[in-house]
Amino acid sequence: MELFRTGGGPLWENRLPQLYPERFAEVIGREPAADLTPVRYLDELGVLAARPTLVHMVNVTPDEIARVAHHGCVTVTCPRSNTNLHCGTFPWAAFAAAGAEVALGTDSVASGETLDIHDEIRAACALHPTLDPRIILRAAVKGGYRVVGGEVPRIRRGETWRPEYLWP
Repeated sequence: MELFRTGGGPLWENRLPQLYPERFAEVIGREPAADLTPVRYLDELGVLAARPTLVHMVNVTPDEIARVAHHGCVTVTCPRSNTNLHCGTFPWAAFAAAGAEVALGTDSVASGETLDIHDEIRAACALHPTLDPRIILRAAVKGGYRVVGGEVPRIRRGETWRPEYLWP
């Protein structure tokens, strides 16, 4: 956040100077501003209109959540990774209230220990005890299909049973 607000901070100071210009403003094509956030910047560029998948989104403002929901972007949350990296907690209730689509992801074994979605569901339920568990399960099952643009599978009465309907 500091990078977009001031053009400085640890992210900028740790850049490879030989790859980047002297000032952050030269990278993003505008001056940083006190009210500039990464999501607002993407919206100003028209990127959110293309409905990108956004990952983590733990340090966001209500305005950013509204922008994401307005454009129909899917957000992937990785609770164990965010917890292990001390990034913050995904404001799931706020995203749900805004009508934003949320998917549950595992990030990587480096930050999330396993790639087992069941572990991620348990972590999400522990982090969000007041959230309806069906919302978390929906994010795990349907969210991934929506992120990649696939058709969400459905089980309908009278259909032939298929093994992929069962989670181990």
